Amino acid sequence: MTYSSFINKQFVYAIIGVSLDTEKFGYKVFSYFKNQNFKVLPINPKGGTLLDTKIYTSLDEIEEKIDVIVFVVPPKVAEIVLDKVIKKGIKKVWFQPGSESLHSKIICEKNQIEFVMEECIMVENEKMNL
Repeated sequence: MTYSSFINKQFVYAIIGVSLDTEKFGYKVFSYFKNQNFKVLPINPKGGTLLDTKIYTSLDEIEEKIDVIVFVVPPKVAEIVLDKVIKKGIKKVWFQPGSESLHSKIICEKNQIEFVMEECIMVENEKMNL
């Protein structure tokens, strides 16, 4: 399967679960895409800044159109945030390994949201660029 409908430098990405901890995937995913010159918006309830970018405290704070949500949070958090994803009309969601759940899958299917589970977005981007 190719993920070109999810990975595109023209898209705006919201990364749910960014972290200031360089060892955590919330940091690694955000910094990777920022370094690859993707438009990424970091989200963490604590706010702050990361790599000279404002961290939004929630999806509600973002006014610009978001093309893809990338979840780097526990499954229960992803399930809660999906409600806001639906309300904003976002139709593409990527669950980083460990953030997915059967309930999230059902929510996405029921609301015609395209999704990827059990794959790392950084790995798939690298494969596309080979």
